[in-house]
Formats: sequence, C-alpha cells, structure tokens
Amino acid sequence: MVDTPYGLRQQSCRLRPGLQPGRNAQALLAHSKRVQFIRLPGIEEWNFEMNLANEMVSGFVLAGGKSSRFPPNKALASFRGSPLLVNALRILSSITPSLFILGPPASFASSGVPIIPDLGESCGPITGLYTAIKRSASSVNLILACDMPLLTPDFFRELLKRVPPAEAAVFRHADGKVEPLAGVYGKACLPKIESFLLAGGRKVAELLLALQVSYVEEKDFSECVIRPDMLANLNSPEDLLRLESIVG
Repeated sequence: MVDTPYGLRQQSCRLRPGLQPGRNAQALLAHSKRVQFIRLPGIEEWNFEMNLANEMVSGFVLAGGKSSRFPPNKALASFRGSPLLVNALRILSSITPSLFILGPPASFASSGVPIIPDLGESCGPITGLYTAIKRSASSVNLILACDMPLLTPDFFRELLKRVPPAEAAVFRHADGKVEPLAGVYGKACLPKIESFLLAGGRKVAELLLALQVSYVEEKDFSECVIRPDMLANLNSPEDLLRLESIVG
C-alpha cells in the first residue's frame, strides 16, 4: 500500500524463515526483487557474498539524476579516462567491499555491482538517500554522489570517526555551506528521515537540521588535505572540462 511519493507505507522486505542477515546472501538477493546486478567496465567484480553480508559499513553511489544539464547520462560521462560512476565506486571500495549503486537499472546494463532503484517516486537526492538507509543492512553508510570525482578515501575515513555517536557526519565549508551528498549516515537516523519525508521535506540540507550531525571542517582533517575544488560537483560538460583542466 503506497500513499506517499516514497512508498513509506510499503511492506518492507522481510527475510524468509531460516535466513539470517549476513548469511545466504544469494538467497537474500533472490528474495529482494529491488536489487539487480549490473557490470560496468573498468572496475573489479566484487564478491556478491561480501556485498550482501551484514557489513558494519556499506557504500552507496547516487547515480539516479535526470542529467538534464548533462545528457545523456552524467554517471557514465568520462573523467580522466573513467566513467564518473566507476570513479565514485573506486573511492568507496577503498573503505568497504559492500557497495551499491542507487539508480535506474535500465541505465546501467550488464555490470557486477548491485543496483537499487528508488523506493517510490523519485524526488531528487533525498529519495536516493532514503532508499540507501532503508535498504541497508549496515549500521554505518557512506553516501557519495557520482559527480564528485576529486574526493578521496581519506576524506570519508575522517567522517567515519564521527558516526556513531553522531547520526550523520558531513563536511562544512568556511562559509557555512554543507556537503550532504558526500557524507556518512547511520542506520539509526532512518525514523527521522521517514518523518521528514512524510512532513513534505525534499531537501537533504534541510534534513540535516533534524539529525544529530557532526559537522567536519577543513581544520579537522589530519590525513586528508582539502584542496581547492576537491568537493566540486559536475553539472554540465563544461564543468567537467573546467575541472579536468584545473587538476591537470
């Protein structure tokens, strides 16, 4: 039964009797019709058992945007020789083998990473974030938009130090701007995300006001240097060319 754009009243996926989280991963996959496998060129084929296991940390790449300013599909646009999606997966794979893509399966045919479509009607990045936390079997979750190619694993390792006890950890610039689509979110924040959506919330930055967030600033990083344009996102082919020219 669905009466919200996010399907918040849908029956959640339940394990059949005898299945345990972190075990019988292929049976769990077969039981959940919302997860589909794809295979992308240029990345290793991750172990499905590990991907579906009850890992403490999982990584999710947001790749479900409409690409209206970056046709035909921004996630597959090449940046320094690799698709943006592949680049994002590589960043997160340095931290966890439990990786997933959030987006329409039809857009990423024949690859080897689990892909999860949005729950209900897509209303922007907030839908992808909700889907990731709802479907995740992990207590801590890395969220990364596919169009931020200059981020590094050390960036996420610093955020990971904060969750728990915080419900989420995101970077905050000196001017107060935050980066919620390159953040860490605990599974425990799911009820607050659902309440936010049911109240009509749509912007991830506004969702942060309802969560216990650890804001990480440049001065807090010890192993990672925050370089100019490191958190830049690409909204058009022109942005891609500009960023490639800056980083050489």
